[in-house]
Amino acid sequence: MRGVPLTLLLILLVTPVYGLYHPSEPEVRRGEITLELSPMSPMAGEPIEMAIKIVSKDTGNLVPHIDYRVVVSRDGVELFRREFHDHEGDLILRFIPSDGDMVRPMSGGFEVYGDIFSMPGEYKVEVSVIGIEFNPIDPFSKTFTIEVMGDAVDEMDDMEKMDVEGEMNGMAMDMNTVLLVSVVAVAIVLAAAALILRRGG
Repeated sequence: MRGVPLTLLLILLVTPVYGLYHPSEPEVRRGEITLELSPMSPMAGEPIEMAIKIVSKDTGNLVPHIDYRVVVSRDGVELFRREFHDHEGDLILRFIPSDGDMVRPMSGGFEVYGDIFSMPGEYKVEVSVIGIEFNPIDPFSKTFTIEVMGDAVDEMDDMEKMDVEGEMNGMAMDMNTVLLVSVVAVAIVLAAAALILRRGG
């Protein structure tokens, strides 16, 4: 019976208690902020999932207990700004385009609802590290660029619109040419008539 408590004690001593480990600020600053995107080529209006991490350059492991600030913008317009805390070293954000604005917890991260990634184009995601276990530090950040694709049908519609606009512009140029020729012809006729009148006079 005495061996059982001793065995349990040995297990506790040799097993790292991950939840009690808190990285130092120098270790965090030496780490690299990374962002993994799913899907890799996101479509406008579809859910986009991001995995935000700091990888320790000392150990190669994920750094836990990080306070983040995440800012999403498009064409210089800020669409989203929120601070998050991550215990495990892997912050998951699932962006779900919708009319309402809401952030709610999910397993391993948060679901973000709002008018974000609803339009095709280039988005900037700035990830800032602002603290360690709710203890503020001098922030440092990294900015990622995400290219959101448009729907294939929308792209075809845009191409058709461009073709129609091109045809209309061509027709307008043709009409302008016809009008110019007509004006010149009338001017020539009037000049000839005036010359005839002078000679007849």
